[in-house]
Amino acid sequence: MLGHFPDTVHEPCLTGRKSDSAFLPILIPGQTTTLWLAPHATAQIRRRTEGRGDPNSTLVWSGHTSGQGQVEVTLPPGAPQTYDGLLFRVLWEVECAGEVQRLVVGSGAWHPDPYAALGLPGNPFCAEEIPARQMDWEGVTPQHWLERGYSVAPSPGTQPGVGQLVQLLGVKGAGKSSHLAHWRRQNPGPGHYYPPRGHERWRPPPLAPICYWDEACRIPTPLLHWGLSRAARAGYTVCVGTHRDLAAEARRYGLTVQSIELRGISAGDILAWAARRIESARLAAGFEIPSTLAEQLACECGGSWREIATRLHIFTAQQAQEKQR
Repeated sequence: MLGHFPDTVHEPCLTGRKSDSAFLPILIPGQTTTLWLAPHATAQIRRRTEGRGDPNSTLVWSGHTSGQGQVEVTLPPGAPQTYDGLLFRVLWEVECAGEVQRLVVGSGAWHPDPYAALGLPGNPFCAEEIPARQMDWEGVTPQHWLERGYSVAPSPGTQPGVGQLVQLLGVKGAGKSSHLAHWRRQNPGPGHYYPPRGHERWRPPPLAPICYWDEACRIPTPLLHWGLSRAARAGYTVCVGTHRDLAAEARRYGLTVQSIELRGISAGDILAWAARRIESARLAAGFEIPSTLAEQLACECGGSWREIATRLHIFTAQQAQEKQR
């Protein structure tokens, strides 16, 4: 069975940590490590890189296990470490007998998690798990949601000829996708995320009494006008996230327009948002974000929660490293 380590084996290389039900043995690049997997099977180790968009998986090693399920693994000396960051992640997985298990790749001996010194199980400012199909994302969890005055979803359209466009305007990372997902949980409807390029950008906008078009400014003009005209005739509510004001196009077809500009993140907003994330992960009291840092981020991050989270992720990591010294 994958992840089973006989009691008679006490090799240091099998030292790991429990994470839910997954056992995470540690591999050190350039050194040989013994793993115990399924017997008489082919094993593969892959490196996954994840961020916004489709994950990328690369085969790094493959081999065959013995009759006892033993196999020796040597990763390339320059293999990157496991990294769980805000916008980018490097994950290692071993697949054997149809099962997949996580591994930890490090540069030396395994040390206690430095975040424990801050009373945290890990960095609370990591990225939300966003699937490759972004519209499958359920959005920010309720315990992390920050009320900014736009949390109540628009109502579905019910009267033909009386449709509306509700547009969320803002810079990258302002919270447009998060608000669309939050609304969609309240009033479900079809939606589509329009990427910068590729065939998915040419998909016709979905239509229903309430529908959601994320990054609507990327919809090719003929499809955008087709969708707006159909929504206006049917009396639908179209909720969009966009960098460009679409009011003129919507009014051309008779849609009423409600524009919501997501901007002006204050130091108080940042402190409240950070406190929710820290509290949901806290093991012990003590760690807080300084108000001076929040004021600095409010001035420097241009209204982007993504940039704020990146900066707070780095700050928290630095604090953890200093505590460990």
